[in-house]
Amino acid sequence: MAASNLSLGAHWDRFIDRQVATGRYGSAGEVIREALRALEAREAKLSMLIAHLEAGDALMEDVPFVADFSLEKLIEELDAELDSDLPADRRH
Repeated sequence: MAASNLSLGAHWDRFIDRQVATGRYGSAGEVIREALRALEAREAKLSMLIAHLEAGDALMEDVPFVADFSLEKLIEELDAELDSDLPADRRH
């Protein structure tokens, strides 16, 4: 592949120069390649997340929506169910 000539602007030019100056990178090209690898990994994670969200959404299509959900009511129902499994002398 041929070398690319990029115009990044003063901000990114200074950023790249600072990264090279730290000694962690030997050239501007190394900084840019590292940035592209990080972007590629982020995009892959984002694609995977979107795929999982879409799969979960598809699974939920047949699940009815509960508009009047109450956590307190659910806890009361679970407590009642648990109490019914206990001997009479141990119930709430």
